[in-house]
Amino acid sequence: MGKVGKRLDRFISHWKAGFLVAGGWLLVGMMALIFVDVIGRYAFNRPLPGVYEFTEDILMVAIIFLAIAAAEHVRVRVAIERLRGRARQIVELLDLLIPIALIALMAWQTGVMAGFSWKTREATEAIIAYPIYPSRFIVALGLFLLLLILVASFVKTVKQGRANE
Repeated sequence: MGKVGKRLDRFISHWKAGFLVAGGWLLVGMMALIFVDVIGRYAFNRPLPGVYEFTEDILMVAIIFLAIAAAEHVRVRVAIERLRGRARQIVELLDLLIPIALIALMAWQTGVMAGFSWKTREATEAIIAYPIYPSRFIVALGLFLLLLILVASFVKTVKQGRANE
């Protein structure tokens, strides 16, 4: 692997680690928020207003899409393991190209949606109104990192295929 490949791997590794740490802290914060809400609701009959909506619309989305890039690409290798030579290389490349195309489309459209949400200052209509665009940007960011990981994996697969020829 060349200098660029190592830099890209290091870049991706740092961002993945950062996203996982951020997702973990958001999970801890969400648990604390729900804990305080439950204590307030059942001990004092005074729940925190808007906790359910905030947890559902912002925190859960952020936790899932910050961690989605760390999950990378799940591959079922049963069929691929039985193939040999050129057929195997083609299937392995298609196994990455199809998700790359789909994730690129999802990241692009989510980015467009986040930009629109930002421009219109889209907000919830809950007890406490809060903006929706941060969660939309987090989804786009998580998908973009997943796209980078898939592209890096594609490049590695292509290089391995050339080395095996």
